[in-house]
Amino acid sequence: MKILKAYLKEAISLIKSPGRTFIEIIPDDGYRISVQRAFFFILLSFLFSELFSIKSALLFFFLGGSIIDFLFRSIIPSLLWLIFYSSIYTVLFLASGIGAFYLIAKYSRGLLDLLRITTYVSRLSFLTTLLAILSETFTSGWFGVVLIILFFSYGAYLIMNALYYGLKCERRNAIFGSIAVAVLSAALFNFNGERISGEFSRPTQPKLLTPEEEREKTQQAREIIEKLERERREKGLEK
Repeated sequence: MKILKAYLKEAISLIKSPGRTFIEIIPDDGYRISVQRAFFFILLSFLFSELFSIKSALLFFFLGGSIIDFLFRSIIPSLLWLIFYSSIYTVLFLASGIGAFYLIAKYSRGLLDLLRITTYVSRLSFLTTLLAILSETFTSGWFGVVLIILFFSYGAYLIMNALYYGLKCERRNAIFGSIAVAVLSAALFNFNGERISGEFSRPTQPKLLTPEEEREKTQQAREIIEKLERERREKGLEK
């Protein structure tokens, strides 16, 4: 529990003062600590997305409310899969983040300490949990889209602080690099669930007709039906 409290305390301090936090951050004592931190937050995000969702509650209901059935037929198998997926996503998250930070720092003549970069990327992994909470809480609608856009904007702000204050990159490169990383992350998130583009591509509501227009449309439909009936009868007589 002490380790979990420490991770949450680190995330809160980073939210309160990202610039000062990245200046004062000391690299972790080995890569294992960074991997554990990233794995914890990514696993937590999967838990919010899967186990702590309406789907689990409905499954519990359809299993007759049996805690034993729900535990062995849903929770334990799902938890094992979540651990497996969390491990894969942790590797992908750290690899992509370290690669992006290293390239930006190298281009900007910043610090190229891999352990420091890994520490910064793992400190930002709490964003995955925050994104999972937002996605599950605000599942649809323009309000949810605005929150997601604000989230990625805030993520770009944190990345900029990590690059500028932590890795000593040039301000311009830190800003553009953080925006590029955030936009790419938003594109991947949208590609996975079409949360953002889905609202823009949603068909518009049909135009409401006035009573006069409705009567006119109804009369036109009746005339077409009567015409088709006459043609059908005429063809029948010819036969």
